[in-house]
Amino acid sequence: MNMSRLGSFRGTVGVIGAGRFGLALTETIARHGHDVLLFTSLGERARELQESRRLPAIVPELDRLHPKAGVTTDPRAFADGCSLMLLTVSSEYFSPVMEPLGACLDGAHQVVHAFHSLDGSGLQPVSERIKNLSCVLQVGVMAGPMHVSELLEGKPNAVVVGSAFPGIRDAIGKVLGAGHIQVYGTSDLRGVEYAAALGQVVAILIGLADGLDLGASSHAALLTRGLREIASLGVELGAREGTFHGLAGLGRLVDAVRRNEPNYAFGLELARTTSVHERLQCVPPEVQGVDVARHVDAWCRQHGAQVPVVQALARILQGDDPPRESLLALMQHDAALVA
Repeated sequence: MNMSRLGSFRGTVGVIGAGRFGLALTETIARHGHDVLLFTSLGERARELQESRRLPAIVPELDRLHPKAGVTTDPRAFADGCSLMLLTVSSEYFSPVMEPLGACLDGAHQVVHAFHSLDGSGLQPVSERIKNLSCVLQVGVMAGPMHVSELLEGKPNAVVVGSAFPGIRDAIGKVLGAGHIQVYGTSDLRGVEYAAALGQVVAILIGLADGLDLGASSHAALLTRGLREIASLGVELGAREGTFHGLAGLGRLVDAVRRNEPNYAFGLELARTTSVHERLQCVPPEVQGVDVARHVDAWCRQHGAQVPVVQALARILQGDDPPRESLLALMQHDAALVA
């Protein structure tokens, strides 16, 4: 359902994380006429924003932060000032940020996260980690081909919000769904989380195939097969299959390839490296597909399950299988999966 332009939202919107996406969301929401409070645990970054209203080293596209946007490092002040919060920190900052902030949150708060990882061999999604570190019950996720530069330029963007709580879906539609942003809502929280997280593994594999120059047909077959396999895994984990064919799954995959997104770019680089082990020593934090592949591989071994595309990448990352031979073998395995 299209949640855009469903009326007005009253109150201050909270954004957690002063990275590129967090700052772009803060500015966008403020431009839509809402008061916004940005929370960051990074004191120096907060001071720079408070004093100069800019972070050119992080978001050079942003000339000056909107007057309706405030900045704080105080978790209690943030929790007291906002009921709706958008969580944009990366996986490495999740616990350091959420542990002190979570102690200040209660059942009245709504938290929607926008990063896509799975924790441990149990494949725990971010929404569960939020609930484990706080008293928050109303959680959601947003995913889709949204881009910092295009948000700030006012170009069309689209995002899907997954939550079992209609109030969350409505609220995000009201604060983001104005003008150039289309917000779609679904009750399939698990589907959006798993589609966005697992799709990153497929993006790495496609990048690897393209980097090895395996051709357009291999590219298309890996995308088709990868999407089908991760959708099957998602269904087993409680998601709805159709969600994987929407913005969070197929939409993000198409966008990842077109824009040389970090997971796809990592696959390209993996094809060019002479040592997979050395390349893995400096994986950018935004490349979540590496950890997701490892976690899914561990889950498969624990449950006697098979997700061949993900397990193939896991073996490549472990140095067990050479990339080219592994992908060629994968292409020949069970062709019915791409039919």
